[in-house]
Amino acid sequence: MRAFIKKNNTLHNQIFLLFSVLAVINISAVTIIGYNKFSSVYDEIVQEQLEQTSIELNSSIEAKYSQISMIASQVSTDEDIQNLMYQLLSQPDLASLQAQTFKRTLNRYYPYIDSILDYRFYKLDGAGLFPASQELNLIIDDQSIQRALDAEGQLIWVGQDTKSHRYSYAIKVIKLMNHSYKKSGFLVLKLANEYFDTQFGDSDNFIQIFDDSEQFLTGQNSAKLLLSDEGEIFIDDEPFYVVKSVSPRTEWTIYVAQSMANYNQKTQKIQLFLVGIALIGVVLGFLLSWIIASYITSPLKQLIEAMRKGPKRQLLHIEETNSYLEMHTLHHTYNQFITDIERLIEEVYEKQLLQQQAELKALQSQINPHFLYNTLNTFYWKLIDEGKDELADYVLSMSALFKYSVSATTTDTDVVTLQQELEQVEHYLNLMKMRLDDRLTWHIQCESELKTVQIPKLLLQPFIENAIIHGIEPQRTKGMIDIIIRSKGRDLLSIIIQDNGKGMPATTLDNLNKMTDIPTGMNHIGVHNIRLRLAIHYSENVADSLHFKSDENQGTKVSLILPKEEKHS
Repeated sequence: MRAFIKKNNTLHNQIFLLFSVLAVINISAVTIIGYNKFSSVYDEIVQEQLEQTSIELNSSIEAKYSQISMIASQVSTDEDIQNLMYQLLSQPDLASLQAQTFKRTLNRYYPYIDSILDYRFYKLDGAGLFPASQELNLIIDDQSIQRALDAEGQLIWVGQDTKSHRYSYAIKVIKLMNHSYKKSGFLVLKLANEYFDTQFGDSDNFIQIFDDSEQFLTGQNSAKLLLSDEGEIFIDDEPFYVVKSVSPRTEWTIYVAQSMANYNQKTQKIQLFLVGIALIGVVLGFLLSWIIASYITSPLKQLIEAMRKGPKRQLLHIEETNSYLEMHTLHHTYNQFITDIERLIEEVYEKQLLQQQAELKALQSQINPHFLYNTLNTFYWKLIDEGKDELADYVLSMSALFKYSVSATTTDTDVVTLQQELEQVEHYLNLMKMRLDDRLTWHIQCESELKTVQIPKLLLQPFIENAIIHGIEPQRTKGMIDIIIRSKGRDLLSIIIQDNGKGMPATTLDNLNKMTDIPTGMNHIGVHNIRLRLAIHYSENVADSLHFKSDENQGTKVSLILPKEEKHS
C-alpha cells in the first residue's frame, strides 16, 4: 500500500484529485437546480425563437435573391448589351469580334455582387455568344430553358452546377427594349452558393437551405442533410430542435436547427440563476487558485534556490531531487536545457565565422565584375591609341553591355527607361554584327515621347537574341530585325520585334502562345522568365499580352502591350 501511494504521490495526481472533487460538487448542484428551473419554459422558448429566426432568414435570402434578379435585369437592359445582342441577331459571325465589348461592359457590374462569378450570353438556339466556346445545353437542361422562355424575362433559378456543388446557375431571356421586346438570347449567371450562407449562432446551431428541386444549396455544419426532418431530432446523439419554412418568392426550403443543450444560455429567464452560478464560480475560483498556487510554488521555490547558488548567476547544472516525480523530471529537463544552451552557443559561434566568410566572398564577387569592366575600358583606350577604331567600338559596346548586365544583379534597381534599354540593344546588335557582318541589319523606330517610359531591365534583349540565333543565323541570306515602339491609346504602348529569319513550326508557335499560365511555362525557359517578370512587375494580364506570330522561312513577329510608366525626376 505504501509503495502504491509513493508511486502515485505526484503533483499531477494531487491537482487532478482536487479538481475532480470540486467539479463533481459544482456540476451536481448546477444540474439539480438547473433542471428544476429550466424544464418548464424550455420548449416554449425554443419554438418561439426558432420561428422568429426562420422569418428573418427568409427575408434575408429573398433580399439577396432580389438583388441578384435586379443585377440580371440591369445587365440584360444595359444599352451596350442591347446594341450588341441586336447586332448579333443580324450578324452572328461578329460574336468573336465583340468579346472585348462584352468584357468591358460586364466589368461595370462585377463589383456589385462578388458571388456572381460569371455572366454568359447565348443565342436562342443555345450557341455561345460570350464566351463563344460553350453551348447552353451543356450547363442548362432543356426544361429550365423552356421555363425561362415562358417566364417572359423573369430570372429562373436552374440549380447546382453538375460539376461542383459549390456553384449554381440562373437564366433569363434577353428582350430588345427598342425592337418590340423581341427575344434575342439568354443571359446565364454563375453564382457561388456561399452567397446565400447566413451565419446563425455558434457551431452547435446551423441552417440548411434547399432549392425548389430539393437540391442542397448551402448551410453550415451540413454533415447531415435535414430534408423533411422537423421538430426534435438527434444528430450524432445530440438533441436538436428543427423548424422548417418555405420562401413564398423563391420556393426554397430553409431548415433552422438549434442545439437544445446550449439554448438555455440565451434565455432571459435564467439570468438571475446564471448570476448565482457565476458568484459560486468566483468563490470556488479563488479557493482553487490559492490551493493550486500553494502546491505549485512550494516545490518550485526549491528549484529557484538551487539555481541561485551559482556564482554571478552563471548557468550551472543542479542536483536532481526526488521529492515528486514532476520535480525530478523538471530538474533533469533543466540540466538538459543547460547542456543544449552550451551546445547552441558553440554552434552560434561557428555560424558567425561562416557568415563572415560568406560576406567576404560576396565582397569579392562584387569586385571581380568591376575589375573586368575597368579592364575592358583600358582595352578600349589602347585600341583608340593604336587607331583600331572599329575594334574599339566593339569593345566599347561589350563594356557598356557588360556594365548594364552587372548593374542588374548587383543593385536593387530593376527598372530603366525605354531609351536606356534601346541603347543596350544597339550595343548587343553591334556585337552580333561583328560576327555576322553584312548578314545582319536592323532598324529601330521609337516615338520620342515614349523614351522616358520605364520598363523592366533586360526585357527586349532576349527577343533580339532569339531572333538572331534561331531566325537569322541558321540562314545564309541577309537578315533584318525591325523594332517598332509606338503609343497604343493614352495609357499603353505597343512593342513589336520582327525578323525575316527562319521562323518556327506551328507546334512550337502554338506552345509559346499557350503559355498563359505563369507557373507552368517551363518548356521555354526564356519566354517563361519574361512572362514571370511581366506578371510580377505589372500583372498576369500584361504577361498574357505577349504574343508570337511566325511562318516557316518567312520570319517571326513578337508583340507586347505594356502600360506607360513615366520616369519622374
